[in-house]
Amino acid sequence: MNGQQLPKHLDLTVGQKKSFECPNAGVSGYAWQAKIEGSPGIISVAIQRGPAKSGKQLPIGAATPEALTIQALKTGDATIHLSLARPWEKGAAPIQSQKIAVRVK
Repeated sequence: MNGQQLPKHLDLTVGQKKSFECPNAGVSGYAWQAKIEGSPGIISVAIQRGPAKSGKQLPIGAATPEALTIQALKTGDATIHLSLARPWEKGAAPIQSQKIAVRVK
């Protein structure tokens, strides 16, 4: 894993977007998944997998970066539950998980 930390708490204003690079687990098939807890429609969450922002080609065997984007849609509180797991291993425990508490003003 690359050691970058995701925030545990985030304050946003309606319409604001924040993006973060997710820590990765190499090329072993693990991918970040997100579930939102709270009133519907407060935030939207997207996880995008793709090449490095620099546009440089990654070396063979390098992990594909993943970016988490959170957008504030309306005022309220929500919690994002992130888990790093292999999508095809249903019921297996994630190798990493984190919660992000989000307050939208």
